Amino acid sequence: MHPESRQGLAASMLAFGTWAVYPLFYKQLAHLPAAEVMAHRVVWSCVLLLIGMLWTRRLRQAAWDFADLKVLAQVALATLFISTNWFIFIYAVSSNRILEASLGYFLNPVVTAMLGVIFLRERPDFWRGAAIVVATTGMLTTFVVAGMVPVLSLTLAGSFGFYSLIRKRSKLDSGGGLFFETALIAPFALAWLSENGTAPAQLSSADWAWLISAGALTIVPLLAVVYAAKRIELGTLGFMQYLAPSGHLLIAVFVYDEPVDLARAIAFSSTLLAVALFSAGALRGWRSVNLASAGA
Repeated sequence: MHPESRQGLAASMLAFGTWAVYPLFYKQLAHLPAAEVMAHRVVWSCVLLLIGMLWTRRLRQAAWDFADLKVLAQVALATLFISTNWFIFIYAVSSNRILEASLGYFLNPVVTAMLGVIFLRERPDFWRGAAIVVATTGMLTTFVVAGMVPVLSLTLAGSFGFYSLIRKRSKLDSGGGLFFETALIAPFALAWLSENGTAPAQLSSADWAWLISAGALTIVPLLAVVYAAKRIELGTLGFMQYLAPSGHLLIAVFVYDEPVDLARAIAFSSTLLAVALFSAGALRGWRSVNLASAGA
């Protein structure tokens, strides 16, 4: 594997491993409205990113790139998708619907891989193609068994899939792109907090610690996933995303005692099979490269 590909794979593991434990974090803020937690997440993310941009002296160059109308449109779209994703997930955790969130993120890699095929002309090999078919079939079966359209799950999957696609095609770097995404929505977040948020004096020191930490825990995995998206195929990035919903599922069942029905059992089983197929293909590819290198 090329060194940049290895770095991209490691970054994706950091990102999705962090997201895997997000329910534990946001449960600490479940007593606050989801919109309030979302607003604080945006504001503190923007503040920390601004400090980082000033510290590294990259703000001026990022501003020049942002002046491009095409880049501005990309950032606006990315902001719409990622803010939707953030809010829906916070709402799912606070309303005891972590399993629905996990189902959405199980579906997300299939959506991301399909977007790579449609928009980036990525061509899946046999193993990846089989994994997509198995995962898609499992999800469709899940929807039939559940007897309803899982709007929350589909919104999570679609919003992050399109966000990954847009960011992969953007010329802004990880930090610059994420800063302008949060900067676009930060004024609206501040306006909401001033009108509807809990009075600062009524928030405990623990609340403030968790709310400010939300900024840091937002920045690190998103920077990592944007870094990874520019170094590995979108399809590979898509299947690495299974780390996060696996963590969500385990936390929902074993920590918060959410029940697992037949639909979710089918989704989880089909996902494991899809990941196994994808991993088998990746392993064969790495072995082929290593053998070729040894022969050379």
